[in-house]
Amino acid sequence: MPEGVGMFFRKIGAGQVEAPARKIADRSSVAWLILFLGYVLLPYGNELPPYLLVVFLGVAVWRLLINTRGWYQPGRYTRGLLAILMLAIIVKFQGGVLGRDAGVSLLIGMMALKLLELDTLRDYIVTCLLGFIVILGNFLFSQSLVLAIYLFVGVIIGFTCLNRIAFPGSVSALKRIQTSIGLVTLAIPLMLVMYLLFPRLPGALFALPGSSGGTTGLSDTMSPGSINQLAQSDQPVFYVNFEDSARPMGALYWRAIILWQFDGRTWREGAPAVRANYQVDALDRIYSYEIIQEKPGPWIAALDMPTEKPRGMLLKPGMLFRWHELNKQQRKYSLRSALRYRVHGDSEIERAAGLQLPAVSPKVRALANTWRERSQSGEDIVKAALQYFRQNEFFYTLSPPLLGGDPVEEFLFKQRRGFCEHYASAFAILMRAAGVPARVVNGYLGDNFNPTGDFYTIRQSDAHAWTEVWLAGQGWIRVDPVEAVAPERIEYGIDAIRRLQEQGLEAGRGLDFGLDMMASSGLLDGLLRTLRHQWDAANMGWYRWTAEFDQQKQREFLQSLSVGWSKLLGAGIIMLAMLILTIVLYRSMNRFRSGPVRPETRLYIRFCKQCAKRGVQRRENEGPMDFRNRVVRRLPMNAQGVDQFIQSYIGIHYGDQPIPTAQLRRKLKQVWTKTA
Repeated sequence: MPEGVGMFFRKIGAGQVEAPARKIADRSSVAWLILFLGYVLLPYGNELPPYLLVVFLGVAVWRLLINTRGWYQPGRYTRGLLAILMLAIIVKFQGGVLGRDAGVSLLIGMMALKLLELDTLRDYIVTCLLGFIVILGNFLFSQSLVLAIYLFVGVIIGFTCLNRIAFPGSVSALKRIQTSIGLVTLAIPLMLVMYLLFPRLPGALFALPGSSGGTTGLSDTMSPGSINQLAQSDQPVFYVNFEDSARPMGALYWRAIILWQFDGRTWREGAPAVRANYQVDALDRIYSYEIIQEKPGPWIAALDMPTEKPRGMLLKPGMLFRWHELNKQQRKYSLRSALRYRVHGDSEIERAAGLQLPAVSPKVRALANTWRERSQSGEDIVKAALQYFRQNEFFYTLSPPLLGGDPVEEFLFKQRRGFCEHYASAFAILMRAAGVPARVVNGYLGDNFNPTGDFYTIRQSDAHAWTEVWLAGQGWIRVDPVEAVAPERIEYGIDAIRRLQEQGLEAGRGLDFGLDMMASSGLLDGLLRTLRHQWDAANMGWYRWTAEFDQQKQREFLQSLSVGWSKLLGAGIIMLAMLILTIVLYRSMNRFRSGPVRPETRLYIRFCKQCAKRGVQRRENEGPMDFRNRVVRRLPMNAQGVDQFIQSYIGIHYGDQPIPTAQLRRKLKQVWTKTA
């Protein structure tokens, strides 16, 4: 057993293990430090496992009890064991320590344990600086404007914390905060210059290689009738900017996911194994547009039917695209799509997948068989089905009733109330039962134009489901049964449905006065909509000036200033050389003013550093004898060696004793030989 470990356990047995003296036994500094770290950790609550925040909270309470109640402060071996335990937990739950999530988790875990090590001024400052690194880690998960503002406040809290640690005293917290705001404000111009001129690296600014009542949003499964309340989420999903001024007219359908398989209650992707080799013929103009995907996910939304596959994307059955790796960041991509088109190249495999059907109730199958017997083609069957929805009292509502054992039969013949999922599911099942290949498409139906920023915003509340059927001579075409029931949902969007529901009404046939009611959204709604447009425009601008500010954008910016790369590089080299020269001159002048350091002084400085590593930090105004007394009290096992060294040092430095430096160096080596 190593001597140090043996000594540790002997001290435990002798009851000599005690909390080391704290050089900064300042409750306010500890409180500020915990406040700062807790503040910068909060945004991780939605991104990382909850146990990390629980660990931090537990350690923070432990730290406070050490300072206020004199609880046991763990020594280096205990801290080492805790660090190993923390590492094992992270490896267990994160699968390692590499990658974004695992790396940040390790940083947070070790930073929390660092609170138990607080003793010297250096410990406090290092822990506070770790908080600033944690601030940067937040941007690996999101670069939103809200988060940036939140963390900017965190920087001010961090500087206030550093101020409190470095300059303890009776200065008020408000004064310290004002000082921090002043420092941060002074740093902003330099920060902007560095941000704009510092050479950019390829890729995103923050990126590392690398989750239901229900809420509106996109999902790769669909179970109509399983929820009875659909709350709306206004969270932006992506922004769209068309490259020319001519924007498409009419309802804009953004395809993202195709659901092929149905088990009687739930639709799932279950895409055919073989992808068809599509060819899309545009029957009208092709629109070029750029999308900034705000919400991470594997899917790629595309306006109706893309005419070509961009590089860097996977082509899936149904003319859908996917990222090669899970998208965890904001991403930008460009596409070209047609609103009127014809698709060639669909396969028998896809048509067969579009006819898959579990056991269907006799009433549903009988209805479908009636249409098939009366129709001459698949197109006639589609028209008969849409007519059925129009002629019967169906209603569109965000508060549908729960459906029982056979949700399709109950919805079609009893409840007749639901939202897009209910209608898309029922229509696809009816088509399959009638022998027409059909599939459900999940995506978005939205064209919320922002006049402030000249772009569209698609939100979670715009999530929509519809149906695509295969017709001979036409291929897969879109059929939205909601249009037959509640055309106002298509024309006015989900907000109109929300306003109707708030007034106790449901969209559906016979609601003649509903359109006027929806049009009168009121002054408050108009004001809120304007504010939301302004906020979306601010978010868009923030994205373009942060995550999207890549090498190309920086080059364009410099060219607009008529500053070439060669000139900028030359100026940077000159500035760096001048900075280095200034530092060298400053240090040389200090040495010149203070004169050469005497040999015994260098050994004394080394002794002080060795003491600091053992938990005894010399104070700035502390003389050798006072420091010697504290070291001896804290490290009685080394009292003899410490005393001999200090006495010799004082004799040389102050008494001018002719003791050779080599002898003093030997005494320093003997200091840490335990003699008692």
